[in-house]
Amino acid sequence: MPAYCRVYTEPGLLVTRLQGRVTIAEFREVYVELRSSPGFSPEFPEIVDFRSALSFEFDHTELARLAQRVTGQHADMSFKTAILTTPGLSHGMARVYQSYAQLGDVESVQIFDSPAAAFSWVGLPDYQVAALEICPQ
Repeated sequence: MPAYCRVYTEPGLLVTRLQGRVTIAEFREVYVELRSSPGFSPEFPEIVDFRSALSFEFDHTELARLAQRVTGQHADMSFKTAILTTPGLSHGMARVYQSYAQLGDVESVQIFDSPAAAFSWVGLPDYQVAALEICPQ
């Protein structure tokens, strides 16, 4: 799975892009890499781009654990995750993650098919979407 993650300290944004075959181990690795990146803040909103994911090789139990881990680390703060998807598999997997994340009643997760809508929802409507490397397909 080619993966990309980056911390934008200005304006305060986390970006993750997952492509191809996505396994739970690789998903966790990207999450750990992002959290250890210079400038990382758990208070930054995040945009996760699943639009180029072709398959997800993990089950609901593994996805539930990941969602619980993420929401547990944001228990004392407001946190937004915008997930970019395409119709079909990536949207379905994002919806399952969203459901598990909302069980913790902490992390606010929304699913979008438009980068502009995702940026607007995380509070950065004027941020240059094209400047981010998540957009080129």
